[in-house]
Amino acid sequence: LYANYHVEKVNFVSTEQFMTLNDLFDNGVLKKLPKTKNNENENRFYSGVEVGSANYLNRIDNNSIPFVRTSDIHNMEIDYKSTKHISKSNFDIYSKNQNLEEGDLLFVQDGEFLIGECCYIDSDMLNIIIQSHIKIIKVNNVNSFGITPKVLLFLLNENVVKEQLRKFTIKQGTIKTVPFQKLLEVKIRIPKQVELATIESNMNILLDSKKKIRDTLRTLDVSMITLK
Repeated sequence: LYANYHVEKVNFVSTEQFMTLNDLFDNGVLKKLPKTKNNENENRFYSGVEVGSANYLNRIDNNSIPFVRTSDIHNMEIDYKSTKHISKSNFDIYSKNQNLEEGDLLFVQDGEFLIGECCYIDSDMLNIIIQSHIKIIKVNNVNSFGITPKVLLFLLNENVVKEQLRKFTIKQGTIKTVPFQKLLEVKIRIPKQVELATIESNMNILLDSKKKIRDTLRTLDVSMITLK
């Protein structure tokens, strides 16, 4: 399940209901950003930040904080072995603007091959900083469609979404991206009520297996640091 997980192909057919990400904002499924003078459109995703390569640590210890880049997210998880790290003091500075919470989804908006990769933030994953090319999707757990963060993670990984993202991808300078307005136009399949419990259960099994592996790897990392 952990190594071979995939979502089956779903095509647009008349019996399926679809909504755009913009619709999900308007219907209370996704949390909106607070309105500010610089942000009149509330239908926006939270974003990560840039810390600058000068703040990357050369030596990693138990107090180091992972800085998660687009290349670190794949297969619905963060590859901690490839992340850069920053100091706890820098984490305290940048985490205030990031507002990362359990149940958030990380979504890669920019990159060469990883646009659309996403993962679920579990309770043991909050001490990280996210790169600005990654969007933070926040779900209102109580909504009329019964869509939870884990259900949305499943839906975002369906082929019908991946196909749209490939269609909307453009190149800006040296980097590929899906423009924000096009991202809002991406259509998500809305599951029937009878499907929701099955999707949630399957995603719980998948994400629990990933958490167990993270816990094992952390134990091994601590042991290696102790041996040093």
